[in-house]
Amino acid sequence: MERPFKSFLALDMENFIARKKAENSWSNTYYENLHYFDNYIHSHYPTSTELTQVMMEWCKPRSTEKGELLSIPHYSHMEFCILSS
Repeated sequence: MERPFKSFLALDMENFIARKKAENSWSNTYYENLHYFDNYIHSHYPTSTELTQVMMEWCKPRSTEKGELLSIPHYSHMEFCILSS
């Protein structure tokens, strides 16, 4: 059973998963990182309904991480990202 997303981005995350699976470019790393981001948004911005630049700061690589950023189109003018290794 898959874990449900909790933040206001839940539907967008589910749509992203469906698209990546349809493109045969899905990775369990994406799933885990989407949940990390979702948990961050849900715990730090529980009443938010819009993605902000401040929230996206989570996406910046930390000094202990390696990998590349993956952008996910969101709304018509913003993106949020997850880190893939």
